[in-house]
Amino acid sequence: MNNTKKFLNIDELADYTGMSKSFLYKRVSKKTIPFVKLGERRTVFVTEEIDKWVLRGGQMGLELPDLSKF
Repeated sequence: MNNTKKFLNIDELADYTGMSKSFLYKRVSKKTIPFVKLGERRTVFVTEEIDKWVLRGGQMGLELPDLSKF
């Protein structure tokens, strides 16, 4: 999964992974997918972290992505 965009919104993530938006929303609510909250309502996904998450079989690592390095 090679993508040039650093951040994806939920629609782009669904297209990128082939997973449904409802499945992804559930993962966000259970904090079992790496994501970054921008304000109260905006959630984005770091492409590099999503790639790692998929390679780990959908398992979370020990930490959420550090937005400051992007």
